[in-house]
Amino acid sequence: MRAAAVNLAPAVSPLIPALIAAALLAGGAASAQELRLEKFVSGLDEPVFLAAVPGDGDTLLILEKKGRLRAWRKGEMQSRDVIDLREKISDVSERGLLGLAFHPKFGADNRSVFLHYSDRRGSTVIARFQLPAPSGPDAPLAADPKSEQVLLTIEQPWPNHNGGMIAFGPRDGFLYVGMGDGGAANDPKNAGQDLSTLLGKILRIDVDSGEPYGIPPGNPFVKTPGARPEIWAWGIRNAWRFCFDPENGDLWIGDIGQNLWEEIDWLPGDHPGGANFGWRILEGTHDFDVPPGADKSKLVPPVYEFPHGAPKNHCSVSGGYVYRGSAMPWLRGSYFWADYCSNVIGTLRVDRDGKLTESVDRTSMLDPEGKLRSIVSFGEDSKRELYVISLAGTIWKIIPN
Repeated sequence: MRAAAVNLAPAVSPLIPALIAAALLAGGAASAQELRLEKFVSGLDEPVFLAAVPGDGDTLLILEKKGRLRAWRKGEMQSRDVIDLREKISDVSERGLLGLAFHPKFGADNRSVFLHYSDRRGSTVIARFQLPAPSGPDAPLAADPKSEQVLLTIEQPWPNHNGGMIAFGPRDGFLYVGMGDGGAANDPKNAGQDLSTLLGKILRIDVDSGEPYGIPPGNPFVKTPGARPEIWAWGIRNAWRFCFDPENGDLWIGDIGQNLWEEIDWLPGDHPGGANFGWRILEGTHDFDVPPGADKSKLVPPVYEFPHGAPKNHCSVSGGYVYRGSAMPWLRGSYFWADYCSNVIGTLRVDRDGKLTESVDRTSMLDPEGKLRSIVSFGEDSKRELYVISLAGTIWKIIPN
């Protein structure tokens, strides 16, 4: 039985008139709040991620799921790959080259870039590579494949729900790693609620201490017997994409659901860690597999959920970013999300208590002709402007209309 459809029209909130009034006072007309998509690059082979090279406003790196890390430089795609890992990667099902993060101190003296990929056995690998600066203005940007330092390898029992996101916390400088529950369906190993496994979690590690990494002393389960000290949050089904708001450190997680509900989770930037988002006890806010005596009051509910099924045919949330650019000031602080099957694009806002104050479906203005396919991720450039990534091979930029 399929869930009822959700109304994704703009939420009725007293905040909305205030936002419109603020925009008008700033000198913008209401029509100026419309958006559109501008084609940025096409012809890619299953792109899944885009990120700006810190300190280089002319260069974006693009991940292709099959194992190529490519560069867009000075208005065109670089012909040489930054690094080609296709011979050492499995891209079966949801495996592949999935995530990238630059060291927080990336620059002249620190050229570390971190990748999240699936090795030939299907295990998740988190590795550090060195990305030397180009030797000249026309020289290609290229990483050294021999510089790889494997930090973490996690066995995966099935080829789906591998997570994929890695990002450094803007406040603490630690590396956060998104891990799915290991795959199959219904979390057969109950990984989401098992603190002895890294599956079904968001991890936090220190890449600048220890061998091959250190455990931040503030991690919530450092002193819990039988628990993995790397764990930062748990009860995750598949944290394919998450992000930190650079202005306040808030964490937004797009956690892919089972058969009925997709969810978006949120934690404030000062959260001490240890949040349990409920999987597999709950799917979203709904009972899924509740063990006897379970205390659901201790679970952290999503700030937003939406169902599968007609009329939108949602199936898989693609988490995005909080907009902090300057081209669309009326959108600052809005969190962008999408769905892989319906290709709906929406934005959310929450107050400082995590209460949803605004939900807007922006699909009709961004994609009025229904051309978008397989929205798998978003991207962010050096000016914090946002991009929409289609697994079908095209990347679009969100711009004011």
